[in-house]
Amino acid sequence: MDCREIKSQAVLEGPRGYVIKLTGELITPHDTRIKNSPDGQFHHCTVAGEPAGRTICLFVPPRSF
Repeated sequence: MDCREIKSQAVLEGPRGYVIKLTGELITPHDTRIKNSPDGQFHHCTVAGEPAGRTICLFVPPRSF
């Protein structure tokens, strides 16, 4: 109930990590809140499931290089 799928456009990926556009929150690359996405999509989990709430975890799809 705390997690929902979000579009990849809702997250900015950069050298400092991932920025959640809605909240402006930066999740750095070594943050334990970053998890591998089991379905290849971004999922944002927040306190009480509020879209603009504090991030509990961010499921990130694998990157292809």
